[in-house]
Amino acid sequence: MQGETIPLGPDVIDFTLLEPQGVTAHIVPWNYPLGMAMRSLAPALAAGCTAVLKPAEQSPLTALKLGEFVAAAGFPAGVVNVVTGFGEEAGDALVRHPLVRGISFTGSVETGRKILAAAAPGIKPAVLELGGKNPFIVFADADLERAANDAAMATFENCGQVCSSSGRYLLHPKIRDEFLDIVQGKAAKLSIGPGLDNPDLGPIVSDEQYARVTGYVAEGAREGARLRAGGQRPRHLPRGYFIEPTIFDRVDANAKIAREEIFGPVGVAIDVAGEEEALRIANGLGYGLAAGIYTRDISRALRLAREVEAGSVWINGWWMGGVQAPTGGIKDSGIGRERGLAGIRNYLQIKNVAVRL
Repeated sequence: MQGETIPLGPDVIDFTLLEPQGVTAHIVPWNYPLGMAMRSLAPALAAGCTAVLKPAEQSPLTALKLGEFVAAAGFPAGVVNVVTGFGEEAGDALVRHPLVRGISFTGSVETGRKILAAAAPGIKPAVLELGGKNPFIVFADADLERAANDAAMATFENCGQVCSSSGRYLLHPKIRDEFLDIVQGKAAKLSIGPGLDNPDLGPIVSDEQYARVTGYVAEGAREGARLRAGGQRPRHLPRGYFIEPTIFDRVDANAKIAREEIFGPVGVAIDVAGEEEALRIANGLGYGLAAGIYTRDISRALRLAREVEAGSVWINGWWMGGVQAPTGGIKDSGIGRERGLAGIRNYLQIKNVAVRL
């Protein structure tokens, strides 16, 4: 990371300095508690900031263990701090604290709005990665095996409890049934069980979230969508927050399960006749986190990549990029970017210096 010199004529030397924000707050979700913590902690520390980490109340143990490792590694006291508690108390106090100068949050749209409101009196910048209802667009000329394999991963990995997962398939009718047959076949082979057994799918995180996911499944049936697969508790698991990988088709684009983030292992299939309809439905929600486009026509793919409203667009693949590439949302899905050079710049402020010769 470096500043730049700016030409202002022969009588002035002008340059910029990059300086750390200071104390930064990192409020992370429960779905990847260590990975999400490191995603913002590492660049903040690299930029020269100190950090206060508040894990989600559902998953505090990883962060506390990380704090032990940081201390054992010899970090100076106070550089990395871990504060546990509920968002309404610990999170709110952290965001409002006058010494905190930068905020990073990943979580729901509702909570993101509350954090922005709490940060506003202190004029504090915030990087927010919020929810998504990410479209997975498959055209008739796509490699269906690849697309369906990616769809199963994008919908069911971590039980669908990922902001950038996709359970909203926008499919050309010509390939809809073949595509869903492949996805359904892959879903049927996924093992389900307690996390310590290292299954493909573990449980939903909490009773509250389990009720939310099963409520959406029931709502989908009431709205007239066809339950093509899953939707039930696995027979071999009479206890716990487990649900089978679930697929709906014949879903109306205006249905609740087609418009709202479920955050569970549920895929919904919507018919689209062509590019124009696919784009209209893809952009028709307040979300704008990620989108996938599957086609062998690279001109079409790149054209739609410009027009689809999303912070990340993946062509013939899902979850591409890595730590080198920026990620984040637009519209209701957030502000700013994590990872890449943009992820470090979150924690730096620009100072301009001018010298008259």
